Amino acid sequence: MYTEAEIKELLAKKNLFPSYHRIKILKYISEIKGHPTAEDIFIYLSKEIPTLSRSTIYNNLNALTASGLIKKLHIGDEARYELAQEPHAHLICEKCGKVYDIPLGDKYRCIYESLKELTEKEGHDLYDIEINIRGICRECLNKREGE
Repeated sequence: MYTEAEIKELLAKKNLFPSYHRIKILKYISEIKGHPTAEDIFIYLSKEIPTLSRSTIYNNLNALTASGLIKKLHIGDEARYELAQEPHAHLICEKCGKVYDIPLGDKYRCIYESLKELTEKEGHDLYDIEINIRGICRECLNKREGE
């Protein structure tokens, strides 16, 4: 979770103007536990900013993604967002649909290097990987056991 001053500093380092909307979007993404969609962000912030438009959300998400401050995840048919952070995988629960971060630690380098070698062998250029794992989350497993 970032303070407003820290968010302004992050934006300045990326040469992005610290607009009110950008600050609010980054603050929300940094505070929420989860991976919100653009619509989630719009619904939450429009309560505080009634004049907010969806295009403002999308334009700012695009700028923040291009700057590397946030990452756009492709999960199913929707895009979700998170702060750019240490490499990790995502567990997508087949029961409730929640997305959980799974830390990879040092294993990421091994996975990345292996995939890079395989893709380069085929003549491609790998610049990023997104690991999405499907399964059932701990909460849903606990609910099932309690039934």
